[in-house]
Amino acid sequence: MTLLRPSILLTLAVAAPAVWCGACPCISAPDRQKAVSEAAWLSKSCELGYAADCNELSMLYAGGRKLPRDEARAAELYRKACDRGHTDGCFKLGGLYEQGRAMAKDEARAAELSSTG
Repeated sequence: MTLLRPSILLTLAVAAPAVWCGACPCISAPDRQKAVSEAAWLSKSCELGYAADCNELSMLYAGGRKLPRDEARAAELYRKACDRGHTDGCFKLGGLYEQGRAMAKDEARAAELSSTG
């Protein structure tokens, strides 16, 4: 029997698209609940060591579409993903260092992370 990662199950079961209203994303109450549920699953999966799910969760926080924007939390999760060998997480963490978002600007560290992989 093949076991699916929690994020794969969520992808199949949870769809919470944001609808744009003016300058901000407006999400209906049911979709907001699905997004919170998705974040909870991804968080647990990340804690269990799934680097891809750490990266997915960080994108939810960085994007601010389904969850409130929290770049510090996104950076923390990108770092977890990168430490576990997820190259996209390293690349995105490098971008945050390069732009000085959620952390002090460090172009040398940004170049090092962006070339990982």
